[in-house]
Amino acid sequence: MRGIDFPEANKRLLPPEGEEDSVYTLHVWSDNTRCISKWKLTWRERLTLLFTGVLWFDCWGSTHPPINLLVKYPFERGPRRGWVLTIMALVAWAILILLVLGIMWAFGVFNNAN
Repeated sequence: MRGIDFPEANKRLLPPEGEEDSVYTLHVWSDNTRCISKWKLTWRERLTLLFTGVLWFDCWGSTHPPINLLVKYPFERGPRRGWVLTIMALVAWAILILLVLGIMWAFGVFNNAN
């Protein structure tokens, strides 16, 4: 898993002094009350998460502030973008239904038993 840059990022968290070889710069969005970063999982990590449903959080230090682990986009979207996502979801459902119907047809579910 690796932190990645994203358009909303407005700050960079630099590695601690002396840790530049093992810690990389992390791009974040911050309003000085919250800090949001974006992470990309490897295919192996995605499969592990899919099958176990477990995500671990590891923080340096003796404690950490309250956190929120998300899979949903954390920023507000404009109304126009919401329509695009709705249309994309409808297209995805239509494709899924067509795939299921195709599989059913391949197995002869729709054949007349006269």
